[in-house]
This record gives sequence, structure tokens and C-alpha cells, in this order.
Amino acid sequence: MKITLYFYHEQWTFDIDGKISAFSFEMPEDVTGPRLRLFMGAHEVDVPDIDLLPESEIKHVMVKGLRKQKEELQAETHVKLQKIDDQIQQLLCIEANL
Repeated sequence: MKITLYFYHEQWTFDIDGKISAFSFEMPEDVTGPRLRLFMGAHEVDVPDIDLLPESEIKHVMVKGLRKQKEELQAETHVKLQKIDDQIQQLLCIEANL
């Protein structure tokens, strides 16, 4: 199978050295942000045929990722709810002391 690789020079403004990155898709050049990205050229290469992962394995990985996101969201929400409950209790204590 032939694919085209697009090569870019990438460098953060605070780095002395940059790096060369290859992508299987074209990226926009970026010369305005903190990361410089300049197109260097494209090259067509032969790559061996690769069997795709079975759909069941892909779904398993996706479900695992979604469960992790759910757990993180639940933890963040719990912390925020606790802070709100604390604020409510503080206001009720102030009101009771008046």
C-alpha cells in the first residue's frame, strides 16, 4: 500500500532545536503561535498491509476510555458539589448566628 507522508519542521518558540514530524495528512503551516510548523515536503512510501483491529477490540478500547472519562467527571462533580454544600452550610451558620 502506498501512502503520502507530509514532513514538517516543528519548533516551540522557547526551544533551541526543532524536530521533523511526519503526518499522513496535510497540516496547516503555523508561524504565529508559540509553535512554529513549516512544510518541508511530501514523499510517497510503500508500507506493508496491516490488518485492522477487530471491531470488538476497538469497541472495548472505546468503552474503557468512556468509563475513565465518566469516573473523572464523577470525581470532579463530587468535589464541586461538596464545595457548594460547604458554602450552603456556612451561610446557614451565619444566618443562625444573627
